[in-house]
Amino acid sequence: MAWTNPRTWSDTEFVNAALLNTHLRDNLLASGPHLILRKTSDTARTSTSATDDTSVQAAVAANEVWLFRWLIRNAGSSDMKVGFSFPTGGQVEGYGALHNGTAVTAMFWQGTTSPIGTTTIFTPNTTIGAMNPIDMWYINGANAGNVTLQWASQSGASVTLKTHSCVYGVKLA
Repeated sequence: MAWTNPRTWSDTEFVNAALLNTHLRDNLLASGPHLILRKTSDTARTSTSATDDTSVQAAVAANEVWLFRWLIRNAGSSDMKVGFSFPTGGQVEGYGALHNGTAVTAMFWQGTTSPIGTTTIFTPNTTIGAMNPIDMWYINGANAGNVTLQWASQSGASVTLKTHSCVYGVKLA
């Protein structure tokens, strides 16, 4: 949905669903980021193989372009490996300024082959956890599907993706 220039209304004009959808709903949807999904419970893993977490994913239709922000809260006894899966024919470019335990480090995800790499991010051994933001530009091809966070334990010790991890998005085209 693209932005439509607001119209000037007259007192005698009949307002129907098509007008409201174009000038109200679509403009609100195009005006900023929207929460797509929020994780409602903690999930712990010890596996070192990154797998999809369907509680933190974004549905994309064919040929859509999106700007996503993933907010990852993690805690546990192991650092976390993070990657993404997406529909065949899509293209992703992502960036995160992630804490590696001693300093903030730039992490990048870029490519056209799903799943796209796993990058290790620091996990504090606390119940509060750490917040790791990742910004992602995504261009989808002809196949609808989901852009999904993948994650695993780096060492095989327990790591938890915490409640309130989420993905926000703005559909650009």
